[in-house]
Amino acid sequence: WHLHVAGAEELPREEIEPVIADPLRTQRRAIDLLPAGFLDAVRDQTGVLVSTGRGNFGFLHLSFQEYLAARHVRSQSLSQPALVRELASRFDVQAWREVILLALGLTSPNLFGPVMQALIDAGALSRNPSLASDCLRDAAEPSAVPLLEALAEGVEDARERFQVLRLLKSDVFGDWMDATIEDGRTGREVLEALRADASDGEVRGLLRELLGIEALAIVSGIGEPEAESERTHEQDGSVLAYVPGGSYRLGGWGSPIHTVRLSPYWIGKYPVTNAQYGTFLEATKYEEPEYWGDKQFNGSDQPVVGVSWYDAQAYCAWAGLVLPSEAQWEAAARGTDQRNYPWGGAEPTEKLANFDENVGRTTPVGSYPAGAGPFGALDQAGNVWEWCVDLWGASAYAQRDGETDPVRREENLSESARRVLRGGSWALRSGFLRAAYRFRGPGYSRLRRIGFRVSLRSPSTA
Repeated sequence: WHLHVAGAEELPREEIEPVIADPLRTQRRAIDLLPAGFLDAVRDQTGVLVSTGRGNFGFLHLSFQEYLAARHVRSQSLSQPALVRELASRFDVQAWREVILLALGLTSPNLFGPVMQALIDAGALSRNPSLASDCLRDAAEPSAVPLLEALAEGVEDARERFQVLRLLKSDVFGDWMDATIEDGRTGREVLEALRADASDGEVRGLLRELLGIEALAIVSGIGEPEAESERTHEQDGSVLAYVPGGSYRLGGWGSPIHTVRLSPYWIGKYPVTNAQYGTFLEATKYEEPEYWGDKQFNGSDQPVVGVSWYDAQAYCAWAGLVLPSEAQWEAAARGTDQRNYPWGGAEPTEKLANFDENVGRTTPVGSYPAGAGPFGALDQAGNVWEWCVDLWGASAYAQRDGETDPVRREENLSESARRVLRGGSWALRSGFLRAAYRFRGPGYSRLRRIGFRVSLRSPSTA
């Protein structure tokens, strides 16, 4: 623990000996327990510690240091609760990632509740949503109760409140709606009380998802539902955001600016997740994607990757949905004001999107509520490239000005035919995140940077 707090992998004997002196006095073993003798004995007899030519001591492997630092927090958590808060304060420090996950994986006592409470109190979940999801994955005894207790007591910051609610979507908790918190309320009652007071649009939307409430279509003056309307697709559980019909100006940033007219439609609020794709695999016995067994990319709430255009089409056929056209995808990301990015004109930051390897892998869908598009869709910038139904055409945007519901299709093509990809990815620079940026890839590509989202035509126009 002392080494890790110091940010070091080795320290001189004279600094380590005072640290271990008091703990050694509590031992009752018939060996030389003077600090100097103990260090030498562990080095010479076990190999766990090593000493360098400079006379410093450290662990043979960093993993020993991380594991034993986690054990220290676990063993001292009851007598020194400040240690848990100290651990939580380092949540967004990469060097502490494994220590936090290892601590949550230990039991007797189980640290999940105290650590989660400390993280929420510090507003840490929103600083590292991916690690927050990993905490659920690696915890020995995860429970929804600490999250519900925090929500009941009040999480002031809307971004942190959103992340707490997002974690509740995880399948590790099972049926937590009937779980009871200290004041006797159930999980459902806690969320219903929150919904009555929620002022943030993304929090309201997530509460509706968790409670299974369909957003009602509020009729506007032109006979269409409001832009915030959402629905859940029964077959695969996709949350769909409504995009009103009308004229949209698309293109720019290297592509001809043009206007198309789109019929009303629904588009996936999130990319399709591993959990959803797993249900499809189980039902159809379809071939698993690339990276399906890769721990970096196979979290249940991460977007499925390693899927080809043909795989995405097969999923959509099973779900009774379709891939969005390129025009639909861009209109959902840009709205009617031709914004540069889904959230507006501001340049991308780590608070808005997952890009430029700032996380180093995909993040759970919906981790960046501040990056929401004009109709509520999330993750349309960064995280994964997304397949569109269209065949790639470099000159397509120059040819479709004034068209209604344009889409470029050709039959009987080889699997190497290039298909449209949109949105950038976790591994690319910010320029690729522009909502107007067009890209393409062979239909057979199954890369760790490619996923997809779904769409559905509005019943009124079907």
